[in-house]
Amino acid sequence: MRRIAPDFGGLTRYCIDNGIETVATFCLEVERPNNRLHVRDFCPAVGVAESAAAGAMNCALTSYLIRHGQATPDGDGQIAL
Repeated sequence: MRRIAPDFGGLTRYCIDNGIETVATFCLEVERPNNRLHVRDFCPAVGVAESAAAGAMNCALTSYLIRHGQATPDGDGQIAL
């Protein structure tokens, strides 16, 4: 994830052409045993090259992980990865 070198001009055009504001990347391969995934969220079309913490993206990613069996809701609003 650290080695990703985004083409921000290309990402900006892609986002504008497709009516989206953010492009999230993630992987389940981690460096530290206490982590479960790595995430980077690129959003140059809205004036921020990379977002440190985006709530909307976190919600979308959580839904994706649940749908694909990588996370489980516990009923109390918590998610187990």
